[in-house]
Amino acid sequence: MTSKKLYGDFAAFARRAKEYYAKPNSLRPQSSVPISTRAKGKKSRINQAGLHSAAQLANAVGGGLASVDSDDLAWMQEVYDDFRKAFRLASNGGFVMFC
Repeated sequence: MTSKKLYGDFAAFARRAKEYYAKPNSLRPQSSVPISTRAKGKKSRINQAGLHSAAQLANAVGGGLASVDSDDLAWMQEVYDDFRKAFRLASNGGFVMFC
């Protein structure tokens, strides 16, 4: 059941993942408004540390984000496709085992 659910998730987000890996900056969260000024009931993109982005989190712990080149993005798209395929194969009563 879990593999079936995960396959559905990977299939549902496949187009968006492909767009992201083609242009990673195009799907950044648009809101940088602190949660205290947002309307109640809206989901926040703020993580538990209260930061809005991976870059802010990296800076908070004294690091930074490395730039991602096109080879990395192509590899990430391949990994996404491989996970989607694995969960599709396992979606009918099977499972995915990580070794």
